[in-house]
Amino acid sequence: VYDKGYIQGKVSFTDSIKQNIGYIFIANFILSTDLVATLNISKDILATDGGVFLLGAKKDKISLNILWKVLNSTNISFFYEENRYNSPNGLDYGRVSINRTIRNAYPDIKFGVFYDFGFNDTTKSTKFMIDSIVPKIPNIFSQDFYDFGVSFSYGMVNRTNYTRVWRPYFELSTLYNSLSNNYAYAFNLGYGGKAFHQDHLSLGLSYTETEKGINAKTYKFYLNYKFMYLHSKL
Repeated sequence: VYDKGYIQGKVSFTDSIKQNIGYIFIANFILSTDLVATLNISKDILATDGGVFLLGAKKDKISLNILWKVLNSTNISFFYEENRYNSPNGLDYGRVSINRTIRNAYPDIKFGVFYDFGFNDTTKSTKFMIDSIVPKIPNIFSQDFYDFGVSFSYGMVNRTNYTRVWRPYFELSTLYNSLSNNYAYAFNLGYGGKAFHQDHLSLGLSYTETEKGINAKTYKFYLNYKFMYLHSKL
């Protein structure tokens, strides 16, 4: 029921070291006109957190996102995610952010401040049992961390939403990171619009100098395609 939220199920398939099928359940609750909560429960999905991706690990995940619209142009969001891998390890990650919309129509312009935090028990255990094999492990495993910073976005609706028109978008963040004990930055830029009919295609590049407890530079090239089926009652 769309005025109260929605429930969505997904099945994922990956083929890395071995083939794997994962399951994703998403429930969105519109608690009021100003408060929305989204619950995500995932089972046996591919882990993409730092070095575990290189090892082809699977994980179970549960996350909660709460969005509170304080004013028409200002919202506060809280996100918390708990991960458990197919090993005696885990990663908990969260974000608290305040965002203000400067402009709604394209280009939508937003300014925000955020605080990230995370802790990982791999820093206290075996790091997937390769400590004894490789004494000096590269810095690819998530560690306990926190960071805080500011963000600015331009036209980001064209990354995910059905807009029909091809337009550019970008987001820039600068932050202080506890792992490097220094300032870092991240950006996301791309181009998105309609490919055929009732669909949306976006192509982009993202870069960060720290991500979820990994003190390393990360580049990601992506292509996202969404097809939307709409049924109208006569």
